[in-house]
Amino acid sequence: MLTPRVLFATITVDGSGLVMEIRFYRDPETGLPHIFNHDITEAEAEWILAHPAEDGASADWSRQALGQTADGRYLRVIYVPDEEGDGFLW
Repeated sequence: MLTPRVLFATITVDGSGLVMEIRFYRDPETGLPHIFNHDITEAEAEWILAHPAEDGASADWSRQALGQTADGRYLRVIYVPDEEGDGFLW
């Protein structure tokens, strides 16, 4: 398994006061968040994770959040919940 290089962000989920830390996987070749390879911004991924229309199991130990961004884009965000339950690695 690769050791992720991560970029940290913190979001509040659905105005509930629940704060989640998001760590974006960084592409080792570019040093940029991997999501940039898919033309997705950190803000879009954070929005979907905080406001999913659907959330469910994906492959192996990962999960997927499906939803629409504030700008109207439909996205599927694949993520791994933190073992301690207070964050995500995407």
